[in-house]
Amino acid sequence: ALSAGSPLTHHLQASFYVPLEALAVRPDSVGGVPHVAHCLIQRLLSGSAAQAPPGGAPLLLLQSEGVFRITADADDVDAMRRQIDAGPAAAAAAVNACTDPHLLATTLKGWLRKLPAPLIPVAAYRQLVALGQAEPTATSAEGLPALVRGLPPPNLLTLHALFELLGAV
Repeated sequence: ALSAGSPLTHHLQASFYVPLEALAVRPDSVGGVPHVAHCLIQRLLSGSAAQAPPGGAPLLLLQSEGVFRITADADDVDAMRRQIDAGPAAAAAAVNACTDPHLLATTLKGWLRKLPAPLIPVAAYRQLVALGQAEPTATSAEGLPALVRGLPPPNLLTLHALFELLGAV
């Protein structure tokens, strides 16, 4: 039997440096979106900041200035990463307790950077760039939806969740 602190158990719970395909099929994934991405995105979409402006209601986390531009303290990000890598329950508790939008956003960006393969696969990225550089035509306009539909399901679902967040910023 595996103990909760064994290296193998930690590897089975880790979310950073783990392939998207592996994270998407875990029991804790939400609709094919890895638990870590789902938690961070949902917290940013629905959470409130700890400090309310004088005489006002608390701001939503996404209303904070520079939510994706301002980087959180590296030690805080590392501590959040360790909590997330401790397993789904620890990850959810840490993310839900966090009221620092910069820490949440920096952690999400760090998780995306640490995926072993890019969220948009290299071949699809090249096609996407080519579509963006082409003169707009009816044919090129049809190419984007086809390209997106051709992404592997974990990539497409995670990208959709990320676009939901970015659309709200």
